[in-house]
Amino acid sequence: MKDDLFRELLERFQRSPAGYHRVRAGVEKRIRRHMIRLGLDDPRAYMKRVTEDAGLAGEMESLLAVSASRFFRDRALWDELAMKVLPELTLRSEELRVWSAGCALGQEAYSFRILWAEFCRSRVDTPGLALWATDSHPGYLEKAMEGVYRKSAVRELPEALTKKYFREVGDHGLMRVTDGLKEGIFWRRHDFTREPPPHRSFHVILLRNNLLTYYRGDVQKSALAKILGSLATGGILFIGKGEKLPPLPFGMIPLARGSPLYRKEPRRS
Repeated sequence: MKDDLFRELLERFQRSPAGYHRVRAGVEKRIRRHMIRLGLDDPRAYMKRVTEDAGLAGEMESLLAVSASRFFRDRALWDELAMKVLPELTLRSEELRVWSAGCALGQEAYSFRILWAEFCRSRVDTPGLALWATDSHPGYLEKAMEGVYRKSAVRELPEALTKKYFREVGDHGLMRVTDGLKEGIFWRRHDFTREPPPHRSFHVILLRNNLLTYYRGDVQKSALAKILGSLATGGILFIGKGEKLPPLPFGMIPLARGSPLYRKEPRRS
């Protein structure tokens, strides 16, 4: 597909062309398969068809979804979350509420679940955990709930944690999360660009490498207003290492210069 047509297609579905630079080949491969299934070989006719048919438009949006991730991506940031953030948050709550927004195949939801399990090992009287993991792609959610991954997805995990929280599946180089790791996770189909958050007061929101990478700026601001409205005062927003927040009417302060971990400060009167 020519550059101008690909950009036009992304714009029609409120996506950011810049965000698709690295994943374009995979997305175009899915689009070509979709065109073949519809009996179309002209990209312009295909674009007209999917934008005029609501059902096909929904299929198109699924094709634009990106699931690439891995466990404990940017490991040092997860260590910071465990050592500097969780001790403070657990002092003032009877239940830690976490939202993995746009969870894709569930790697980051399970990463937090592992982080939490290890955090609780050496402490007493830790609060309960309620972890919402949501995505608009039903196929991704189904795979996330199954919890089976290639070994490459756990390469940033220490061997001891891999042995503790994963089991090998057959002889195909696949790993399955243990059943205990699934406890406390609520999987829900949810579109954060259109729907209100699943809860009103989260302590941690994982919003990594999705909204701020793949969507247009106007969509980002609209969705962020709702998402950050559901973050409790003093709560933490965790975005991707290479992502940046747009100017927002919220007191979001990075924990350190250039950090993708932000704390929601009280509103100033």
